[in-house]
Amino acid sequence: MAMNLLTKKVTAAGAAGSATGFTEFYSTPVRIIGVDVDYHGTAPGTTDIVISCDYGSGVQRTVFTKSDTGTDALSLPRVPVVDAAGAAIAGRGEESPVLSGQCRITVNQSNAGDFIVRLLVAP
Repeated sequence: MAMNLLTKKVTAAGAAGSATGFTEFYSTPVRIIGVDVDYHGTAPGTTDIVISCDYGSGVQRTVFTKSDTGTDALSLPRVPVVDAAGAAIAGRGEESPVLSGQCRITVNQSNAGDFIVRLLVAP
């Protein structure tokens, strides 16, 4: 399986503890294998990172959330297998979330500074 690394920078601006920022990008359908967040040196433990995508036709999903931390970390996100209505299918387990369409990485409740988000993705 071929994998790629997408690197995105998010600049948060605003008052300490309430700075916010986002970056947007378009992605062809890929699965997120890993998310590595490099928090800047003064990011407080209240920092939230959210990755969401607009798949088109009014379908929007949050595909990754990391709440209340300022510590660099690699996450291996998993989501339940769902039906067309978004309900978990019993007995189907979990899978890597899909990144597709117009996507946004948002930083909330932080201090001003730059964050580097690396997404390890595979088709």
